[in-house]
Amino acid sequence: MQKNKDDANLLHADLNDVLMAQDYQDLTGQVIRQVITLVHDVEESMINIIKMFGSMDGYNQAKDKTSVKKGVEGPVVDISKRDDVVNGQDEVDDLLSSLGF
Repeated sequence: MQKNKDDANLLHADLNDVLMAQDYQDLTGQVIRQVITLVHDVEESMINIIKMFGSMDGYNQAKDKTSVKKGVEGPVVDISKRDDVVNGQDEVDDLLSSLGF
């Protein structure tokens, strides 16, 4: 008689686990569905913005008119007058090794 009761309790626990897993899967599916809807709405909004403001031709024409400088971007620093600036990969490696890396 005790074995039947233990088996019934085990079966009840297993069924409870199955139901909890189904609930979790259902909630996860709802969240994924909401994210898909949000992404779709954002995509439609972006398409409408592009339609309102026209094509990208105006952007490409403005980009062509500006001169593009070749070289490295960033602040211009005359490193020949500074002694706290590294001049090559070997100096970078030395600096990192002195810091323990």
